[in-house]
Amino acid sequence: MKSLFSAIGKWITEKSFISIIFIILITVIMVIGATKIEVKTGQDMMIPADDPVFQDNLRFQNEFGGESIFVLLSGDKEKILSSIDEINGIQTELANNPLIDNVFSPASIVELAVDKAQQQQEAFQQQTNQAVDAAVNQAIQTAKAQGASEEMQAKVAEETKLQVMQQIEIQYGAQMLQMEKIGEPSLSNETFVKTVLFDEKGNVQELANKLLPQNGQHAVMVIKLAGNLSIDDMNQAVHDVETTFQDKGINGLESLVSGTPKLTQAIQDSMTKDMAVMLGLSVVLMFVILLIVFPVKWRLLTLPIVLLGIVWTFGLMGYLGIPLSMVTMAILPILIGLGADFAIQFHNRYDEEFTKSGNAKESVITSIKHMGPAVGIAVITMAAGFITLLVSKVPMIQDFGKMLAVGVFIIYILELFLMFAILNIRDRNKSQTVKKQHSNKIEKALGWLAKKVVANPLIVLLLAIGLSIGSFTFEDNLRVETDIEKLMPQDSPALIGLNKIRDTIGSTMEMNFMIESEDVTTPEMLQWMEEFEKSQLNKYEAIESSTSMASALMMMNDGQLPDNNDQINQLIESLPEAMKSSMITKDKKMASITFSVKNMGMEQQKELIEAIENDIQPPDGVEVTSTGMMVLAVKSISTLTDNRHFSTFLGIGAVFFSLLVLYRRIKQALYPIVPIVLVIGWSAAMMYFLDVAINPLTAVLSALILGIGTEFTILLMERYQEEREKGIESKEAMVTAMTKIGRAITASALTVIGGFSTLIFSDFIMLRAFGITTVLDTMFCLISTLLVLPSIIILFENKWGTKKIKNAQTE
Repeated sequence: MKSLFSAIGKWITEKSFISIIFIILITVIMVIGATKIEVKTGQDMMIPADDPVFQDNLRFQNEFGGESIFVLLSGDKEKILSSIDEINGIQTELANNPLIDNVFSPASIVELAVDKAQQQQEAFQQQTNQAVDAAVNQAIQTAKAQGASEEMQAKVAEETKLQVMQQIEIQYGAQMLQMEKIGEPSLSNETFVKTVLFDEKGNVQELANKLLPQNGQHAVMVIKLAGNLSIDDMNQAVHDVETTFQDKGINGLESLVSGTPKLTQAIQDSMTKDMAVMLGLSVVLMFVILLIVFPVKWRLLTLPIVLLGIVWTFGLMGYLGIPLSMVTMAILPILIGLGADFAIQFHNRYDEEFTKSGNAKESVITSIKHMGPAVGIAVITMAAGFITLLVSKVPMIQDFGKMLAVGVFIIYILELFLMFAILNIRDRNKSQTVKKQHSNKIEKALGWLAKKVVANPLIVLLLAIGLSIGSFTFEDNLRVETDIEKLMPQDSPALIGLNKIRDTIGSTMEMNFMIESEDVTTPEMLQWMEEFEKSQLNKYEAIESSTSMASALMMMNDGQLPDNNDQINQLIESLPEAMKSSMITKDKKMASITFSVKNMGMEQQKELIEAIENDIQPPDGVEVTSTGMMVLAVKSISTLTDNRHFSTFLGIGAVFFSLLVLYRRIKQALYPIVPIVLVIGWSAAMMYFLDVAINPLTAVLSALILGIGTEFTILLMERYQEEREKGIESKEAMVTAMTKIGRAITASALTVIGGFSTLIFSDFIMLRAFGITTVLDTMFCLISTLLVLPSIIILFENKWGTKKIKNAQTE
């Protein structure tokens, strides 16, 4: 292997300018690719597309629409009542938007009442006319039979008509007087509107309670979007709603627009902002860290090379169609940290060699010969650990693993060729007098630490193992958090607005059930729906209300469920299209039942869903499926945790197998892993005591720890073996290795920490928690590398001769 890297080193020294030109051309191509990246923040990034729950939700949204936008109108009660007609006008305009499935508001209830009142008036008038005509005809026939003249018959008819009308007035006079007092049934008739929406005591009718919260001080418009919209279409729909209320707002009423689609837009905007902040902070922190802990010439060369690597990685993401999500956006600071890490290793070794030889070509070849394989092995094992994230059921974690594995390879190759090409061009015409190397403060401190460790290896190892075993016990007690609202920026105006709406109207959480049958409108089916809704409302306090075709028909039929198909079909046809389309499909083969539930945590949601599912006992031939965004969110808990432990063990196995193939010795495959496995245990205790939950990012910590930590341990082990090949005794070789490469590993760890620490400044709680844990875990990896690995090697390597060490090397 070293002969291969020696050849690469020679080529770079001879073709430095060609390498740089070629890299510039690829960078242009990758910049174009980076512009193709899509941002995805939906629940589809938490659930696999082939998961039955996800597929059921697709079918449900295709038939009954997607997520809802809420508009809260606030003002004086009388003003709201007088504005119902204007609200209806806005509602009608929005309903014509192809991105919107239906709109429901207090105006919908009034409109339904108008239709019903007009139908009743028409029916009453028809019945009155029939009664009058029947009585008049009977009177005329009787008069004619008695021989009355036509004049007398006409008089009898008129008298009969008056008598019938008087009887009707006596019988229905109170209702007629009330109707006359109320006036014409219309949305512009404030008296009629008030009668529909409020009872005699001035309280909101139960039917309108959710739409007129706080006894009518507010009005709520619920805008259900078309199903399965793209992020761009959803954002456009939010924009259209906000623009409509800005342009056609109602004087005297304040409007507040929010809902999950608005949150999605806010998350997307925050992600874009956070990416820019993280990039800027990463560069600044890298700059400071490199200046302080990496005292070599042109130490800042690392920064532009790392940034090019980031461009290449994101460009490839664009070409491969891998979206930017709340997880994959964390790739940016991670790759900046890891890229700086690789660059420091290369630059540090070159500086060491050039200081000794004063020859640029020789320094490049020697550095690549030794560090190329060492860092390369670390990259391979790192990628092996990252790629195991593909076993996760969460799509954005799979994308995270893929892009990290690809990204570290890209940055490794780019830095190998570009950094050494630049350093060769810089120094190839220089003649430098060989200087005696002097240890700096960091090297002196590392040398002192190394002597202490190699003198007490057993004590160090036993303490580390004991601490890790104790820490692993906390693993199963960690919280799980997948609620997007608790992971996003808490100061987001969209989230604040949604919480304000919830404070006003109550919960906006909905649990949906999809009912499938040959005909969901039969009396038997409607009876089952009504009984199912009623039983769940009585059984679970968390359920506030329910909506279905059964409850809608009862509302239209004076609280009674129609018991024959003709009446059912007639009532269904009289329902407003917006209401009908949200409850039943046109072919009558699918219906929905929606439970409005109180705000609750994910675990409580999961328990409620499972409890209701256990209660479902549909008639023969009927299928009932829980679906909707609440069910998807609950399902994401299991997708996040199901394979987490398996993924950890698989990552350890993948790293071990990679090292075994590369080193062909079990001990050398185990040495780099054992210290990092201990860190995984320490990490569990740290998360428990800091109350850091398992979320889509912290779920990948084990793979990240394995990747970062094994790089540190491999580099130290490689340098130790290099010193042993010179015939140096094991303890002295370890002291030398820790002194020389320890500085670079420490600088690398600090740059990785610097990269991760930018996550702490993110507005996303999820990213912030991930930043804190990765910073601490990287520190643990550095500590374990400098304390545990030397202890293991000293304890188990003493009997190894120099010859065996040489044979263990991969040539």
